[in-house]
Amino acid sequence: MPIFSSIRRGKFKLIHQEDPDHTALYDLESDPKELIDISAKERRVAETLFAEMRRRQAEFGQDSLPENRIELEPEDAERLRALGYIID
Repeated sequence: MPIFSSIRRGKFKLIHQEDPDHTALYDLESDPKELIDISAKERRVAETLFAEMRRRQAEFGQDSLPENRIELEPEDAERLRALGYIID
């Protein structure tokens, strides 16, 4: 099952999926349903948020506490896949 990380700053939200590696950036003001990935268009914003997310992960340790992790049900994973959040 993929591992997701995200960070929000102002109107932007960055979501990173590991294995396979995929990053998406959304403008929550103009796209509140997160349908249009603007990471290629807003490359500098995406890189800045990604670096900040990695910095925070390093501060808190690579592995989050087990009680903070969830295992998705197959149906939930399929819904996320249909919305484009899970890339196989």
